Amino acid sequence: MRVEISRLLVGYQIDDEAYKADVDDLRESPAVEIVEMLGHKGYDVTVVEPHVAELPIALAGHANIRLQPLDDALTQSDVVALLVAHTPFRNFDRAALRNKHLVDCVGSWR
Repeated sequence: MRVEISRLLVGYQIDDEAYKADVDDLRESPAVEIVEMLGHKGYDVTVVEPHVAELPIALAGHANIRLQPLDDALTQSDVVALLVAHTPFRNFDRAALRNKHLVDCVGSWR
C-alpha cells in the first residue's frame, strides 16, 4: 500500500546522550536529518518541537518545512511521525490522531 503524503507532522528532539526526551539540544539529530530528507523530496513537513523556538539552521531555509505548536500541526497533518517521546506528545487528546497515518518510532502511542 502506498500513502501519498501531503502534510507530515514530525515531533522530534535529540540529545547527545541517547536522544532523551524533554531536552532542547538538537545537535547531530537523526530526526533533523529525516526531516531534511523529506523536505528535499518535496514533502510539506510540520515540525513540532516543544523545547525550541525556531527550526535549526539545517531546516530553516526550506519553504516546505515549518515549526508549529502540536494542536495546530495535528489539525493540518495527514501523517504523524513520533520520533521522540516528549511529555507533550504523550499527554494530549488522542482523538486528534483519528484518521491519521501514524508512525510511532518510540512506542508511546500503543
